[in-house]
Amino acid sequence: MKCADCKAVNQEVETFKHHNPTNQIIHKVLQRKARELRKMKDLNHFCEFHMQGGLAKYTSEESQKFKFGIAKRQATRMNESGASLREIVTSLTSKILLVMLISGTLFAQTVNPPSPRIVGHSFVAMAPWQSIGIPLSWVKGFNGATCAYLSPILPALVPLHTPVVALVEGTNEIERGIPASVTVSCIGQQLAWLQLNRPGIKIVLANVAPFSLGNCYGDYRSAIAAYNSAYQSLAASYGIRLVDISTAITMPNGWALEPYISGACLIHPGQPGIPNLGWYFFMGQIVTAMN
Repeated sequence: MKCADCKAVNQEVETFKHHNPTNQIIHKVLQRKARELRKMKDLNHFCEFHMQGGLAKYTSEESQKFKFGIAKRQATRMNESGASLREIVTSLTSKILLVMLISGTLFAQTVNPPSPRIVGHSFVAMAPWQSIGIPLSWVKGFNGATCAYLSPILPALVPLHTPVVALVEGTNEIERGIPASVTVSCIGQQLAWLQLNRPGIKIVLANVAPFSLGNCYGDYRSAIAAYNSAYQSLAASYGIRLVDISTAITMPNGWALEPYISGACLIHPGQPGIPNLGWYFFMGQIVTAMN
């Protein structure tokens, strides 16, 4: 949602401020749209200041009084002119349908269905997604993020009706010496929450990519192997797909094939935002699984 949306609605509201029953109804519908825009989450606070202003707050009691007054006056006028009960009902029904039509059209223009989501640590944040046609609106990556960091904000990252989500977690926990059992328990809670609160969502979980020899952190080959074994069991227990971003690029000795893990500290597929073999492998595995 952009600030321009709110301004446009407020301008439309001003246009329909006339003492005409139909325009008054339209005015109320536009007020409702403005309220809904103000309530929409804007995580980056682009419109926070603007959204605090605008039209006066609406109450359902005032709306009921307004609609009842319109209907009563319309019925009185039609009775005085000798109109039949059928004509009165038909006229009022037409106005109600008009309001529903305008409201539905405006709301449909305002709210777009949620897109897929790719959620995780720096792999997600740094990958050049646009180079393979993935819009950045799908991407919710945070450098240094752990499962414990992502869990409290998961409801905002994965809104209701999101069709599919990919979770990429674990690398930062390994660097910090967090046991696989702790991370798996945390991710399990995320999976349970998603399946309960996002009905019908498709979930894919990436395992942990290998580190290259000479990386900044040391030898975590056994920890990565333990994590990936635990992830395989976790995915099976929740009936979700495991995205393997590790096996194909891990040498027999446990270190990464360096062309695939050549970025920062030799634990990332490549440099931030710059397409290369490592990023294409990582992104390709994720997108293929999401489809």
